[in-house]
Amino acid sequence: MTGSTPPRGKKVHVTLPLGVYEELVRRANFENRSVANLAGFLLEYAIATKTPPPLGTQKYENPDQEGNRLAIAFIRALAKGEKTNEGTLTQLARDLGIGEEVLIEIRDRVLGERGD
Repeated sequence: MTGSTPPRGKKVHVTLPLGVYEELVRRANFENRSVANLAGFLLEYAIATKTPPPLGTQKYENPDQEGNRLAIAFIRALAKGEKTNEGTLTQLARDLGIGEEVLIEIRDRVLGERGD
C-alpha cells in the first residue's frame, strides 16, 4: 500500500469533572475552536513541555489568576471567622460566574454558625 497516509492520531475517551469540562468549553469558545481540538492541544502541550499551557491572551488569563487569589482569600477569611469585603465578593462572583448574593449567603451562613 504505497502512498497511504499514516493515521493522524488515536482517539481516547476521558471523563472530566464538570467544572473542568465547563472551563474547557468556555476556553474553546473563547479561542473559537472545538472542545476536542482544544483538549488534544492541551494534552499534547502539557506532555511536551511538562508545564501548564498558556491561556493565550492576557484578557483570558487575568480573571482566572485573580479569581484563584480571591477564592483563596475568601476561604481563608471564612476559616478565620472574618468577613470578606464587598469588593472582593463582587469580583470573585464575577470570576466564578455566579451571583454575588450566593457568596454573601455562604459567608453569612458560615460566620453566623460561629456566632459572629
